Amino acid sequence: MGPGLDPLVKELAVSVQKGRCLLAKSLSRGTPLDSFGYLAKEALSITDNQLIRLIGTDGLLCLPMVAHREPVGVVILGIDETQFSCLSEEISLLTMFINQAALSIYAENVRQTQASIVQAERLRASSEVARRVAHEVNNPLGIIKNYLKMLGIKLSENNAVQEEINIINEEIDRISGIISVLSDFFEPKVRQKEPVDINSLISDLIKITHEALLIESGIKAQLDLEPSLPPAMTDKNGLKQVLINLIKNAAEAMPGGGNLNIKTRRVFDGPKKDLRKDLHEDQAYVKITISDDGPGIPERIRSRLFEPFVSSKGKGHAGLGLSIAGSIIRDLNGTITCESEEAKGTTFKIELPVEKTQGR
Repeated sequence: MGPGLDPLVKELAVSVQKGRCLLAKSLSRGTPLDSFGYLAKEALSITDNQLIRLIGTDGLLCLPMVAHREPVGVVILGIDETQFSCLSEEISLLTMFINQAALSIYAENVRQTQASIVQAERLRASSEVARRVAHEVNNPLGIIKNYLKMLGIKLSENNAVQEEINIINEEIDRISGIISVLSDFFEPKVRQKEPVDINSLISDLIKITHEALLIESGIKAQLDLEPSLPPAMTDKNGLKQVLINLIKNAAEAMPGGGNLNIKTRRVFDGPKKDLRKDLHEDQAYVKITISDDGPGIPERIRSRLFEPFVSSKGKGHAGLGLSIAGSIIRDLNGTITCESEEAKGTTFKIELPVEKTQGR
């Protein structure tokens, strides 16, 4: 393969529904096919000619991957016609090796399907437990709110404590919201979106978490917030839950101290197309970057980071935080990604659509 070919190949999408190209015919029939017509006379489609030009050879040899009589995929070899006579003698051997690979892929697909079923059952069970707990938790929260209201009445309106009482009330409401999310975690949720000042939200959250999470662990928070950042169309409480979870995770990853960096920017290229299928080129996005210089996330966890019940923190952690965070951001038509390197730190990036009137 020539330089620059790999990125192009990764973006290729070939429809196999109508079976017009060699790849699709080989897959549906379960037999090897070549573009030279030695194995079977087949007319080449536009897709076939495009693939040949892309690979840079005289033609193609398509070898189907079959496991338990089910098609798994197709191996495409770019070959010159002079090579075909030699290669054709080894097609049986090639097919044997390819079908061994197909069995491995088939087994992995089965494993993932079974894991998804188990995961769904665990989610249902967790949701049921959360529903039972919600009633018991909401009762004392209601009592606390009543006492806070009574305390607020006893204090003068200008008392500095009133602002702190308001913050406590907001956090109690957020606890109720989190319990509701957990109890309905298996069911999709329609979120109420509104224009939200992301910079103000982040600044408020740092005030809330500064003493309880950051100072106690010796963590320095550095904010780099774009002054002209437009509002994002989002669910304020949902996004607040995501950001607090990420800040809390960073603090727990640096018990001996460290640096927490939060940056906001307006971007116009938007999330990657493979992450959001409905990407609009003229849509602006708010990008939130949260970085720490902690120990990083183990490689075995990284690929499954946003799955339920996956955690690198050990016992005492359910592994639902990032799964819920990912679900919330998807509901908001945004993306959340993670980059991490062991012993160097972790970076989470969130991108959310800007309010339409605040585009370019």
